[in-house]
Amino acid sequence: MVKELLKRMKQYNSDKSKEKKLEEEIAYMLEERVQPTVAMHGGSIELKDMDHDNGIVTVYMAGACAGCSMSQMTLKGGVENMLLHYFPGSIKMVEAEFGEVTNPYA
Repeated sequence: MVKELLKRMKQYNSDKSKEKKLEEEIAYMLEERVQPTVAMHGGSIELKDMDHDNGIVTVYMAGACAGCSMSQMTLKGGVENMLLHYFPGSIKMVEAEFGEVTNPYA
């Protein structure tokens, strides 16, 4: 019984470690491949959360992105497609939470 419990705990820790590594890789991709372009337009994007059970990544978009009519295209056509490509089977969709709107031209 103790061996089984230890085995389950080891598996649980291994799964959590894999989840953490996936989140770190997604955050890195957003920071290195998406954020520079978004920043040129006065916005920002970062990983907020990941629902590993359902494969849903939530990103936080702020600045000019929060009020931009193209933010959904950036999210679905850019970010979601990129993450689906690089992490097949781990991600099913990407959704956004928006922060404060700022005018990059003010």
